[in-house]
Amino acid sequence: GWKGMILLPFANRIAYGRYTFFNNTYQLPVNENTTDPPRVNALHGFLAGKKMELREVVNSDNNITLTLAYSFKTGSEEGYPFDLDVSIKYTLTVDSVFRVGVTLVNRMPGQPL
Repeated sequence: GWKGMILLPFANRIAYGRYTFFNNTYQLPVNENTTDPPRVNALHGFLAGKKMELREVVNSDNNITLTLAYSFKTGSEEGYPFDLDVSIKYTLTVDSVFRVGVTLVNRMPGQPL
C-alpha cells in the first residue's frame, strides 16, 4: 500500500498517464492497469522507492530530527520535464510527537510547478 508514503511530484491518479501543461502534452509511465475496476493511470508520482540522500541528523534533549533529500532533474523521469528539489524532515519528540515536514524548491526560474 501507499500509507505513509510521500507522494511526489504528484499524488492520486493521472488518467492514461497523460497531462497537458502550458500547451505541452506529456506522457507519464502507467503503473496502474486494472480490469476490476477498469483503471489505466499514472499513480502517485515517482518518489516512493527512491534512494534519498541523508542530509542531516540532529539529536537534542527534546527531539531527534532526520532530514532526507532527493532531486528530480529534467529528463530523469519519463514525462516529467522539471527540476525539483525535495527535502523531507522527520522529527520525533520526547513527548512521542511525530512530525513530517516537506519542502519543495523549483529549480526552474520562471516555470510554475
